[in-house]
Amino acid sequence: MPDHPHHLFNLAWQGRASCRGADTEIFFSPDGERGSTRAQRERTAKQVCQDCPVLADCRAHAFTAAESYGIWGGMSENERARHTRRTRRTARHRGNTPATAAPQPRERHRDHSSAVNRNGRAAAPPEPSLHRHADGVRQFR
Repeated sequence: MPDHPHHLFNLAWQGRASCRGADTEIFFSPDGERGSTRAQRERTAKQVCQDCPVLADCRAHAFTAAESYGIWGGMSENERARHTRRTRRTARHRGNTPATAAPQPRERHRDHSSAVNRNGRAAAPPEPSLHRHADGVRQFR
């Protein structure tokens, strides 16, 4: 049974998992665990996952259910969070912005068509200037 009734998952894969019957303490961090103790426990858990026949199903479940804790599909919570951030960033760069992404500020443009110089004549629009963004892309403004 899923933790949340609104999440309906097919969990039949769990019966074939290599971790079935293993001590759950291997996969979930006790309170206050840090440093080399945590790293060793995570390595042990990932060794169990390494040759698991349902590794991909487990990993997909972890992302779909947004599992916040433990080793799932051979990935720690930090690795899953990093993967999620990287995936969202890649999607935004490709133009596939997720609905949760913050809207990008719109560029403001001046209307130079009505500008006049001191002599009453239409003024020429300003020369474009080259700007370099933080990601190295050059753009004329």
